[in-house]
Amino acid sequence: MESSDAVLLRDAVAQLREGRLSEALVSLLRLWEASRDPDVARAIERLDPPLREVRPALDAEGTRAQKAWMLREGDAHPADVRALVETLRAGEPGRARLNERIQRLLERPPDPRLFAAVMQRVQKLPYHDVAPAYEKLLLRHADPRAAGQLSVSSDSSIRKALVAEWTKRLVRVEKALAGMAVRAVPGADALTSEVSSALKTPRDHWLDVTPPTSDAVLDDLWDGVLADPSDDAARLVFADRVAETDPDHAVFIHRQLADEAEPLPEKEQKKLAKLVKQRMSDWLGPLSGRVNTTGAVFRRGFLDAGMVITASEAEARELGDLPHWRTASALWAKHTSFFEGAGVSALACAGSKFAWDPQLGRWIPNAGQAMSGGQVRKLVRMGRQPWRALQVQASDSHVDLLEVDLPKLDAPDLETLVLSAWRIDQRLVAALPPVREIVYPGEAADPTWFLAMPSVERVTMSGIVDLRRRLDDRWSVEFLVPTKTERLHSPRLMRLGDRDALKNRIRAALAKHRRGTLLED
Repeated sequence: MESSDAVLLRDAVAQLREGRLSEALVSLLRLWEASRDPDVARAIERLDPPLREVRPALDAEGTRAQKAWMLREGDAHPADVRALVETLRAGEPGRARLNERIQRLLERPPDPRLFAAVMQRVQKLPYHDVAPAYEKLLLRHADPRAAGQLSVSSDSSIRKALVAEWTKRLVRVEKALAGMAVRAVPGADALTSEVSSALKTPRDHWLDVTPPTSDAVLDDLWDGVLADPSDDAARLVFADRVAETDPDHAVFIHRQLADEAEPLPEKEQKKLAKLVKQRMSDWLGPLSGRVNTTGAVFRRGFLDAGMVITASEAEARELGDLPHWRTASALWAKHTSFFEGAGVSALACAGSKFAWDPQLGRWIPNAGQAMSGGQVRKLVRMGRQPWRALQVQASDSHVDLLEVDLPKLDAPDLETLVLSAWRIDQRLVAALPPVREIVYPGEAADPTWFLAMPSVERVTMSGIVDLRRRLDDRWSVEFLVPTKTERLHSPRLMRLGDRDALKNRIRAALAKHRRGTLLED
C-alpha cells in the first residue's frame, strides 16, 4: 500500500506533466505540510513566480481595499500567497482590519513562501500591536531551512526597544524551527526538473484549480442543507459526499453533529476548534470572504453566528439575499439593509456579541458585536422583524436612541434581549420591550431592575462570581463564572458579587413581585 507521501508526490508529478500547475502546487503544499522536505519547498518556490505572472494583479488600494483583499483571499488560489502578504497594509487598514487579514493567513495551510514573505516584513520590525500576530504567522508556516538564519535589521534608525522585542520573538521561532521534524520524501529530488519541464507547457490550464467537489454537486448539497437547516440528515449527506475529496470537512461535520447529541471530550472539542480555525475560509463556501473569521461560530458543521463584512448598504442588501445564511442563527452586519435580504428572513437573532450554547442552555459571550442605537433605529424603520433574540449596545452613548426606538420595535416573536455594556443606565429599563429573558454582563446593572419587569422569567448574568442559583418553575436567575480578567479588573464585579447582598436583593425583589423564591444549593 502506497504511503500518503507517495500518493501526493505521484499526483503532483501527474499534474505537472499535464500542465495543471496550480493543482500541482496544491498537492506539493500538502506534501510539504506533512514532510517539510526541502526539495518539496524548492519545487513550490520554483512554481510561484511564473504562476504569479499569469494571475491577475491584486488591486487592494483605496476605500475598497478591505473588500478586495478579503475576496481575493477567499478565492484560496495557491498563487496569491505573496501578493496577499505584500498587500497586508494596503489601504491603511487599521489595527482591527489588519489583524483580520493576518487571521486569514493563519488559517491557510503551512506554506514556505508565506514564511519567507512574512520574514521580509519582519525585517521592517512591525510595531508592538501586531508583533504577536506576525510571530504566530512565522510559527504557523515555519520553514526548517531557515533555522540559524533569523535576524533583525541592524539599521541604527530603528528604535532599540523594537529590535530587542523582535530579537526575543525570533529566538522563540528559532527554537520551534530547531525542534521540527523533517522527513525526506523518496523521489522529491526530481521535482525541480519536473517543474522546469512543466513551465514549458502551454499556459491554458496553469491557473486551473479543480474544486474538491464539482460546483454542480456542491450546489446540490448546499440546496439540501438550506432547504431545511434543522435537518441533520441533509448535513450528513453533505459530509458523506465530500468525504473523499475533503475528509477533514466530513469528519468535522460528523463530530459536531455528534457533539450536539452528547458533548465530546474537551480534548476533541479543542481539536475541532483548531481544525475549523484553519479551514474556515474553505468551509464557508459562498460566504467565504463575507464573514469575519473572528467571532465566527460553527454549529452542526456549518456557520451559526458571525459578523458579516459589508462595504455599503446596496451591497449589504444584495448579500442578504444569499440563501447560505439560513444555517446561521445570530448575525451582525454594519449596514442594516442586510437584514432585509431573503436569506435572513427567518434569522433568529440580530447581533453576535453572545452565542447560544444548546448544551448549556444559555447565551455565552462571543467575540462578535451587538447592534448600536443607530442600527436599532434603522431596523425599527424596516418594519416587522422575525427575531426571537436581539442584541443591543446598551452603554450610555446609545441610551437616548434606544429609549425612543426600542418601544417601537415590531418583533412579535422576540423572547430574549441581550444588553451589551460595561454599565447600563437604569433609564433604559423602562424602554425595554416585553421579553421573557434578559442577558447582560453582571457587573453592568443591578439584577433587581429586571426582576421588576412583568414579562421577564429569566435573567442570565455573565461575569458574576462563582454563584449559581435556581428559582422555581416561574423564575430562574443564573450567574456565570467570571474569567480571570474580569476577576482582576472589574471593581464593580466584586461589589455586585457579594453573595449575601446579591441574594438579599433578589429575595426582596421576588417578595415584592410575588414571584418565586431563591433556592439554596
